[in-house]
Amino acid sequence: MSKLKDKVEFGITTRKKLTGADLYVKIFQITSLLPLIYIFTASGYLGIFREKSILSMLFDIGIMGLPRAETLTLSTVYRQTGSELLVYFAILAVALILGLLSHKLFKEDLKRGIACRKVFVVLIAIDLVIRMIPLRFNLVMGWPALIVGFILRLGCVLLIMKDLKAEKITQ
Repeated sequence: MSKLKDKVEFGITTRKKLTGADLYVKIFQITSLLPLIYIFTASGYLGIFREKSILSMLFDIGIMGLPRAETLTLSTVYRQTGSELLVYFAILAVALILGLLSHKLFKEDLKRGIACRKVFVVLIAIDLVIRMIPLRFNLVMGWPALIVGFILRLGCVLLIMKDLKAEKITQ
């Protein structure tokens, strides 16, 4: 058996294994951390803005992997305040809050777990539709980051849908 198969079981009532929703939360948290590495480095070394680097690619992929509503809100906050520090901690706060609430949302109660998964599927699907609309903010980081972000979000919705499908089979 593969190590991933030993650690992941799709569905809702699993206790000691990761579900698709758990994997989504982990992917969201990792995606949230990617831009922070660049922001943290840029605060101490302004020369990073002069050239493309691994850190700038991580920033692009991280920002494009976040939900559009979150990135537009972060952009508005940054334009209003001019504070990278506020954006930095806002990204961390969202990832932390989702991580802390994930057990309560997805695992404590079967009905709540199903309902929350359906809500997340709808929200991510709306996000995917917004990403396909040819708006200027969708192409800010370029086509490669847009495609990677779309594939990442599509994978997340598929993980959550796999939970719902596995739960429907067991009922």
